[in-house]
Amino acid sequence: MKKTMPKFKSENLPNIIPVFPLRNALLLPGGRLPLHIFEPCYLDLVNLALKTGGLFGMVQPKTLEHKSLFKSDLLYPIGCLGEIVGVTEQESGALDILVLGIARYKIVEELNVKTTYRQVEVDYKPFQQDIDIVEFLPTGGRQKLLETVNLYMEKQGLSLNQEVLAKLGDDALVTSLSIMCPFEPAEKQALLENLDIKKRALTLGTLMEFAIADIDDISKVAQH
Repeated sequence: MKKTMPKFKSENLPNIIPVFPLRNALLLPGGRLPLHIFEPCYLDLVNLALKTGGLFGMVQPKTLEHKSLFKSDLLYPIGCLGEIVGVTEQESGALDILVLGIARYKIVEELNVKTTYRQVEVDYKPFQQDIDIVEFLPTGGRQKLLETVNLYMEKQGLSLNQEVLAKLGDDALVTSLSIMCPFEPAEKQALLENLDIKKRALTLGTLMEFAIADIDDISKVAQH
């Protein structure tokens, strides 16, 4: 079953892309990520992307000091190509953009470039299903995930619009929850690197169950 969202095909995605290393930012295929761009190097990146098809890569750095990144081994090897689908310019010159996830990639190597932003050569082959396939959860998997999500949100003191969730397909549901939940960078990276929706949903549920257990433990300690 083909997806209707992408206008791209796996064989015509760019193999050389500019990348935006951003800790704690998770972009997944089909997901939408709002970004506030204000640093000059990333304004350069976005402005170039807007002139050349709107594509660039999101990737997490392995360090807190992202400004000091010069070597590709300081980046996680897996990222996600995104398309800029919305732009608002602020009076300060900053840009608020909305990025749509297209397909994941594996970094082959970082290029030696003179641009103010980093560029990498990437390979999409390990993740061809991101564009070509619509994925579904196994029987009972959606309900089990939603039960865990509702308990997790309750423990966090948050709420979800159940009507909106009910309208989402399985892949959109898992993608949206993965992006919105406040997990640690390494946990977000694990969600990104899961090859299919079944594994991502399992990882997502496990992370929520760990968080629920931690909250319960803290509550027990506070009561003594």
